[in-house]
Amino acid sequence: MPSSASNNYRWIDNSIVGDNALSVIVATFQIIKGWIDAGEVGTYTQLDYTITAFEIMTSIIAQNVEALRLHGFVYARQYWSEVCAAFPEPNAIILCLLNPFKTYRTDTLEGKVFDQSDEARLKNLQSLIDQLDNNEFWLDNLCSSFADQAIRIMQDSFD
Repeated sequence: MPSSASNNYRWIDNSIVGDNALSVIVATFQIIKGWIDAGEVGTYTQLDYTITAFEIMTSIIAQNVEALRLHGFVYARQYWSEVCAAFPEPNAIILCLLNPFKTYRTDTLEGKVFDQSDEARLKNLQSLIDQLDNNEFWLDNLCSSFADQAIRIMQDSFD
């Protein structure tokens, strides 16, 4: 039988950092000769300057996320040189942010807050929602606004 600590960790993993609590933004782009290349077909090592470029790009995004006091991670991905030519945009930067407004942890129905969150958090949210007129989509709008912020972080970082 799992220990209480194990059960607590499982709850944290599933309800706070589970896949459903994340907002994921993916920016894809083409091969950029001399900066982000895939290397020659048949070579299985990435080019040093491509690795450096990805490290710089992900570091800039991570710094922007940290400056906004958000929680998440960022990484880069590139298809193998053998298949890069088959994709118009074989490179990707992936930003995953913990979205506190995702409905996985908290939802509303007819103005009432419920779901798998801490009881105190649910009460606090309910007291906020009770103060709003036309509060039916309030939580959904917060979730959407958070995703918009994540998209802006990615766009600003690319600029």
